[in-house]
Amino acid sequence: MIRKFNYTRRQKIFRKDARIIIRDYTKDHAYFDADLILHDYLLPSSSLVFVEAYRQTTWMRFPFGTVGNYQPPSDRYLTEFDTIDGILFRVRITSAEEPIGRLLAEADGIPFKKPEEEEEEKEPLLPVIPENIGDQIYRLDFSDSPQLLINSSINNCKSFIRTPIFISAILPSILREILTRIILIEKHFDYEDETDWKSKWLKFSLLLPGVREIPDERQEERIKEEWIEEAVASFCRKHKMLNHFEKFWASEESQ
Repeated sequence: MIRKFNYTRRQKIFRKDARIIIRDYTKDHAYFDADLILHDYLLPSSSLVFVEAYRQTTWMRFPFGTVGNYQPPSDRYLTEFDTIDGILFRVRITSAEEPIGRLLAEADGIPFKKPEEEEEEKEPLLPVIPENIGDQIYRLDFSDSPQLLINSSINNCKSFIRTPIFISAILPSILREILTRIILIEKHFDYEDETDWKSKWLKFSLLLPGVREIPDERQEERIKEEWIEEAVASFCRKHKMLNHFEKFWASEESQ
């Protein structure tokens, strides 16, 4: 169901659409990631997105770009807090047009999760399965929901998929192949059905920084292909794929 935006009243953002994960919480200062799903709320794309961390009188505010161009700041360290215990978060969407700063939508009292708690809850988008696939290193299987088949002759395939060469050179191609399958072959454009693997992948892509709304089914194929490339490029930027590859290649050349 699509939630309608009422421009005269503040809208409540549901907790499931605002997930906060605190990382490096054993170090001097922890930092956080925020996964926000704002497309369903039909907020103006120019609206400003802020995430706030607070505990009693201690408070920090972080700008996350706009609804139409979601950009997490590089500095998300919680330097004002001596411990993460008791920290809560709020998400606020404010108007960038007159009246500037008007609160349009909000989620408050959001508890954080630690990475291990987040992993326990998540079903993997792409299960990894050792399989005899001849001389291929990997292959995507679309028999049901997509599975990543890794050649069973590779020892410890789960360690293999964490290597810099796999992450930087292969993962972007996997994302491109999956989105091509969804958009151009299956012709699936709905990202709201949480039971459908295709919708889950589209929602994952929409959360990438700067990715625009999914093209309309009636738009020409070129525009759909451009959207797929935009999502892959954003995925690479977010995870600094070139940097991963350059470090790997430099170590190879030095040997």
